[in-house]
Amino acid sequence: MKLPKIEVPVYKTKSILENKEIVYRPFLVKEEKILLTSMQTENIDDIIENLIIVVQNCVLTDIDVAEIPYFEFVNLFIKIRSKSLGEIIDINVVDPENKKPFDSEMNLEEVQIIKGKKNNNKIKITDNVGLILKFPNIKTHLSLYLKNKKINLSGDNLIKLIVCCIDQIFDEENVYNAKDYTEEEMIEFIENIPAADIKNISEFFQNMPKIIYEKEHTSPYTKKNVKVTVENIIDFLI
Repeated sequence: MKLPKIEVPVYKTKSILENKEIVYRPFLVKEEKILLTSMQTENIDDIIENLIIVVQNCVLTDIDVAEIPYFEFVNLFIKIRSKSLGEIIDINVVDPENKKPFDSEMNLEEVQIIKGKKNNNKIKITDNVGLILKFPNIKTHLSLYLKNKKINLSGDNLIKLIVCCIDQIFDEENVYNAKDYTEEEMIEFIENIPAADIKNISEFFQNMPKIIYEKEHTSPYTKKNVKVTVENIIDFLI
């Protein structure tokens, strides 16, 4: 005799950029185990792959979550996490005056989507040469964040981000697909762009949508409000 099948509820949400419907289900025990493994490992690649597996398992719509923009991935992860384990997450806040930590709660329902300015992903470098950019995916963003604990849009960090996010390079006669060239060739191309033009490329990333939690929590020590800002998906794994 077969064991009974457990019915799992399904939910719907909308993608941030295209407002397309995405259907998903909550974590099962097997996905929660994968998440716990992610929290215990220090291997960056394992953390990223585990997160992708969990979200891909839970998304019932036919999309490759490894390739969607980072902010879309974060939005999905938060929706799934909320329906699986509840909207409330225990957080630790540090009082800036006496440097003492205190316990508080973050409500995932209060996480905001900030869309920013309208972005043009087609950027001209000269009259004849330009780039077509794509938003960083989960692998690109988290590999940089986990190694540096922040995303600096400057120096080598910016170059690495640009290289990962170039879709195509074009001139008057041809279109060059970035995937057909080595990382070294792409880095060399970027390093030969005039410094003034890098600013336009940097603005593309600065203006992309963000998933952010921002709220004041009252310190039990000073009775003053402490502003808490959370922007990275790793912080939602608490």
